[in-house]
Amino acid sequence: MMRQWAKAGIGIATIGLAMTLVPALSASASMDKSAKGSDPSSPVCHAYRSALGSDSKGSAPAAKAAKALASGHWAAAKKDFSTAFSDEVNEFHGLVSALSGAPNKVKRAASELLTSGDKFKSILEKSNSAAQFSTAASSLFKSPKAASAGRTLTKYATGLCGSSITS
Repeated sequence: MMRQWAKAGIGIATIGLAMTLVPALSASASMDKSAKGSDPSSPVCHAYRSALGSDSKGSAPAAKAAKALASGHWAAAKKDFSTAFSDEVNEFHGLVSALSGAPNKVKRAASELLTSGDKFKSILEKSNSAAQFSTAASSLFKSPKAASAGRTLTKYATGLCGSSITS
């Protein structure tokens, strides 16, 4: 059971706000890999590529958290999840900055994901167990608002950057 919590927690913590990239990754599997975006050299595309490239940076704290969870040490896992999540938040802020010229709908989607990130941080801080954390965080990121915001950002980024953001 602890391994399931570790896997769920790692997925939530390392993806966190960068969950906007997940639909892009899965969508790219069915897209023509040669699809070009309208402006693949834009700051938004650079920010997405940077976030994709930094996923490995957040994997060290997430791996530590998984080990701590597998050993039943929630306090240590919580600290490492917090570190991994902070890394993701920093990357997402870079993306949000790059969205300054984006349509209002896209900016609102980014704002919604930042709000979800604040809620996620609160859930993490208040959780007394891995089970409590996993349940609350999973429902947060499955919420219709967060899912819609992720789709909006993915659609915008894919149109701008093409399928190259995920290759």
